[in-house]
Amino acid sequence: MCTLVYTPVREATHLPLSAVRSFVASTQARDAEALWKVQIAVLEHEEESKVKYGGYVNLLLQEWGFEKHSPKLASCAKAVLSELSTEWALVLRCNPKIQFDLHYGNPNDIWAYFPAYKRRFPNVALKAGTRILFCLSVPDDQTKPWPRKQVSYNLRHHLGHTLLYLRNARASNECEDADRMWKECCV
Repeated sequence: MCTLVYTPVREATHLPLSAVRSFVASTQARDAEALWKVQIAVLEHEEESKVKYGGYVNLLLQEWGFEKHSPKLASCAKAVLSELSTEWALVLRCNPKIQFDLHYGNPNDIWAYFPAYKRRFPNVALKAGTRILFCLSVPDDQTKPWPRKQVSYNLRHHLGHTLLYLRNARASNECEDADRMWKECCV
């Protein structure tokens, strides 16, 4: 796994995504420059997949399970995630520190919890290495009207908190910082 650190980007593009994810998750990925090279390699490697699958946004929605639970929430999340630049969508997709939890309830109930500890969330099975638990509520009744603008705002806001925490866990993560981070990450 250490050989990835010194692998030139052109040679690293043939690596399977699972190998890259395990490298990113490993403790050997502490070197920020090496991690950046691997992320660039994955970005170049998945550029072909982007055309094939409709972009990182669709891949994120599939991985997080939006399509199965709520078409309304999926369309709202797709619109919000489409605002992100490709690099930040890739950070959300390839980062094992983030775990998404969809549950039924008020669709306006969106929250990013960090750092996530098992004793803090006894009802959620946290995966190993999870540092951020991103909770989204899927509407119970799909026929009722729901506040799309407010849900979109909350998604942007809490994704801003999440991206800011991923960039620097010790940085100030106030609401103004999260909104500023979201704007920085958009195309």
